[in-house]
Amino acid sequence: MADELIAYLDESGIHADSKILALGGWVADADEWDRLSRQWRNVLRPYGVHAFHFASCENARGEFAGWSRSRKGQFLEEVIRAVNRRDLRGFCAAIVMPEYREVVAGTATPLEEKERPYLVCLQYCVEMISKLASGPVRYVLDRQDEFDSYAIATFNRIRELHPAWAEKMGDVAYMAKTDVAPLQAADLLVYETAKSLNNRLYDPGRPFRKSMLALASKPNRLQGGYFDRDGVVQMLDWEKLAGS
Repeated sequence: MADELIAYLDESGIHADSKILALGGWVADADEWDRLSRQWRNVLRPYGVHAFHFASCENARGEFAGWSRSRKGQFLEEVIRAVNRRDLRGFCAAIVMPEYREVVAGTATPLEEKERPYLVCLQYCVEMISKLASGPVRYVLDRQDEFDSYAIATFNRIRELHPAWAEKMGDVAYMAKTDVAPLQAADLLVYETAKSLNNRLYDPGRPFRKSMLALASKPNRLQGGYFDRDGVVQMLDWEKLAGS
């Protein structure tokens, strides 16, 4: 991966009853992001959409209220086509939240804290990106007031504990997704990741999502993983070891 990269990351499933919490997005250089932003606006403008939000589109809420199934399908095809034209690398991390809660409940570790699943996914994404990047990566995250200060602390902790990654970690900024096209593109990937994993685990008879197949059509473009019960148990063991 080239120098002067920017990672735009978004989250999905941070509400209390979510089965899948995911965080992820895309990494590219500034020129690619400029091209994507122009194409993104050109897709949204004819539909009268100010900001893409996949959950609202899929459920016909907000700016997408009253849209027919065919209109939503055509719009999503154009959005995905805009993403697929660009040289982007995708990264996502996810946690199966019912299993996470069951394992960490009553452990008296930081893993019980509300913000911890979000931070675990963030650290996993930083790890994946740092291992592949050849130079510094600047991070832009969707603004979440309840998590932002914890995320900054997590970035600082990663830098302290992993000097090899620290060399690849540039500045961190928080922006409103409604104003930033690359964060809306990240929303597309992370929402698809969460929905696809949810279907795989809880509704395995459902066909694989066409949108996810389209995003994954380029070889070796996407990288990620998720923590199920076994992964959370291992995570808990690491936490106990770090505290001993």
